[in-house]
Amino acid sequence: MTRDLTEQRLAGMRFLVPGLTLLLVLTASAAQYQKPFGQLQDEQKFKDYTVRIYRNENHPPDNDTNEDDQDGIGCFEILRSGRQVFFEKGDIFKVGSSIEDDQFYHNPVKIGQSILGDKQPNLIVSDLDGGNNSLCDYYVFQIADTFKFKAKIQDSGGGEFKDLRGDGVFDLITYDELTFDYWHCCGADSQHPPVILRYRNGRYLPDLEQMKKPAPSKQEL
Repeated sequence: MTRDLTEQRLAGMRFLVPGLTLLLVLTASAAQYQKPFGQLQDEQKFKDYTVRIYRNENHPPDNDTNEDDQDGIGCFEILRSGRQVFFEKGDIFKVGSSIEDDQFYHNPVKIGQSILGDKQPNLIVSDLDGGNNSLCDYYVFQIADTFKFKAKIQDSGGGEFKDLRGDGVFDLITYDELTFDYWHCCGADSQHPPVILRYRNGRYLPDLEQMKKPAPSKQEL
């Protein structure tokens, strides 16, 4: 009888363990999901991926102290087959290589375009903070059979991703708008040296070869 009771308990545990495993998986999935807020501004799709951009357009009532409800705050989410795989809060998000009007650039990066030289489809989401000295973050993802967050680049805004060498690796052409701002001149005349970043070894690093230029002549100085 003791043996029969032990076998019954073991059988019950075999049913219990898968049930607990399923519960833990569901709990973990629920904890990872973050609910978007604000009004839907844009939605773009590539195969089984969907990216959605949200933003609050109206100022909340005075008694609403929730930071997510504040005017101008935004977020974006990436879904794969309807399941959220990435979520981020910020300010003004946009799908693509720049916050600027796409007409400003001849070849803006589109969703699904390969930019890292590995022939895998990519997604770029830009986030502009909207301040006086507008700063911009670029989020770079791989949206292939395997989803990967590849890089986050903090920029001073107005950058452009472009294949300078024609090898499938898109460099980020941007400008240093802070170091020499108001240096011996007004803001409108401030010098903003170009900066080129190249993706290699899993990071965006300064491309010194592309940025190298001849020294100015004595007459220019």
